[in-house]
Amino acid sequence: MRSERNEACGEVLRGFLALVEEPDPLQAEMFASDVLGDEWVDEDGDAPSGLELINYASGKTTPAALALLRAMHVIGVSEQHREVAGRAAEELAEQGVAEPAWGNSIGKVAVRECWMLADVYGEDASLLCVFERDGVAHGLVALLDFTHGEPGATDLFPITEPEQTLAEMREKEVESDGVLRVTGVPPSRARRLLEDAIQDTDSLSESDAESVDEDFAEFRALALARCRALPEPDPQAGPAPEASDEQRAAATEEFLRESGLDATEEIRRCARLIVDYGYDYDPAAPQRVSPQKLTIFFAEQLGSDSVDPEVAEVLPTVTSAWTRWAAARNELPEAAAADVIQLADEMGTESGTEEYDDEDILALFDHDDHDDHDEEFEEDPSLVDYYLGDAADAPDVATLGDILDRRSFAIPENHITIDDEYLELDPRDPDDRRTLVVGEHPEYHDALDDPEFAGDVEGVNPRLFLAIKEIVINQLWDNDPPEAWEAAKRLRHSGEDRDEILRAIGELTTRYVYVALTENGELDEDAYRAALNDL
Repeated sequence: MRSERNEACGEVLRGFLALVEEPDPLQAEMFASDVLGDEWVDEDGDAPSGLELINYASGKTTPAALALLRAMHVIGVSEQHREVAGRAAEELAEQGVAEPAWGNSIGKVAVRECWMLADVYGEDASLLCVFERDGVAHGLVALLDFTHGEPGATDLFPITEPEQTLAEMREKEVESDGVLRVTGVPPSRARRLLEDAIQDTDSLSESDAESVDEDFAEFRALALARCRALPEPDPQAGPAPEASDEQRAAATEEFLRESGLDATEEIRRCARLIVDYGYDYDPAAPQRVSPQKLTIFFAEQLGSDSVDPEVAEVLPTVTSAWTRWAAARNELPEAAAADVIQLADEMGTESGTEEYDDEDILALFDHDDHDDHDEEFEEDPSLVDYYLGDAADAPDVATLGDILDRRSFAIPENHITIDDEYLELDPRDPDDRRTLVVGEHPEYHDALDDPEFAGDVEGVNPRLFLAIKEIVINQLWDNDPPEAWEAAKRLRHSGEDRDEILRAIGELTTRYVYVALTENGELDEDAYRAALNDL
């Protein structure tokens, strides 16, 4: 066992040997962070720990060993490990071991500025922290998820051209029609956001951690090192005080009064259900309204056995009214308000809550009960049946919401019109998904109807284009590979729209399909997954 551990440490040391003459200290920091990331994700204890690597290098008198120790002195996650690595590095230097090219500059970074591109819903944000070393700027980007109020980090990665990244953020702001905003962030506030987000992600269960990009583990230690370069963090905000029953009742009455709803007993109970959900789910901002919050609310209520049939019947109407009221109250820009109101209206219309009693709604999430309702499903399947019918094993509501988000992104509508014929299709069926993909592109229908057509339409081969798009849609629907959905979310966080995202993934897919068809007939899945991670 000891020889295996030493071999693992030796492999890491050989990696540092290749970095001894590297002029850019960021490369050494990234490599050290990646090594520590292997330890963070390792469940079996196979990866060498930071302390093992430090102790192993301390027993060597080589430039690679000194390089490892210099890097761990800066990147080590534990203060104790950093101190041990620093002392061991000084001992090797005193023995005359040659310093790496970056040895004297690796820990010397200055903070320039911090910026954040965030949606006005308070859901997602991209935090950019810019640093400088030896007159050269670099940055760290963190993708933050505020779905439950406090930030969680879904991705972390360094960048070498922060000015270009900031320019792209500003472009996204302009293109978003008010949905995205770029603001300067005090460095102390940026540190608080980063540290809280990393801590939140660290605390995730194994199933929840599946939504975190692989880059998080790779650059987690580097991000924590950059946190230490930032000023002391702003004080942590304490938990929001629990709202009293009187506060909740007053909020309910305020909504009913200002929304103009006819306050029947069922509508009043439904309004209180929405108010309670806001205080329980997002106590710091109970009246915040957003697409993700709305999606999770619907999924949770449709799967709850505590919602009375009378309340379920008016749920779509009251939720749409609440969304309009909350959007106005939060002064959402016109485009942002329109998007979330449209989502509320569509989910209310398609949820089918008025067609089922509470037992039927529960059956949508319970495979064991489906046999009792197969005929009803066949006659009138609902949005939940289409998109979440196989999600009964989802570990929690957040995962359920992510599944709905992913599949709704892949197939936004389950109905199309082709040749003046209205079709309502089942996106669970691959053939129907293919028809839905084709239905999105009426500009190609004439070419597809002509069996002799073999050219392009405005420079696009329609059959190849639609075949690749179908592959991408199927990958997203099935979450196979999961890297496709992670890439889509990253691109969406950066402001890309659905067409741009599908085009980017499709171009990547085309490249790997072409190689497979022209070389050995096999898709290099590992390379394809790695390329998706780089999108």
